[in-house]
Amino acid sequence: MNVTYIGIIGNGMTDQEGIRNKATAALTSIGISDLFHSDPSDVSIGIVINSKDRQKAMDALYREF
Repeated sequence: MNVTYIGIIGNGMTDQEGIRNKATAALTSIGISDLFHSDPSDVSIGIVINSKDRQKAMDALYREF
């Protein structure tokens, strides 16, 4: 399976409650299950998904944020 890593990046991510939950909800609402979440720093969240869902996921995340 090919996978895609999507990074959500921004200053003050730790001050913004629920960013990861909002991202997960946006993806779940269109039928995409994430394979892995990563919170590598205070300014970014990483999500790994199936590559076939890449464009759909990006569109959903742009709408959400």
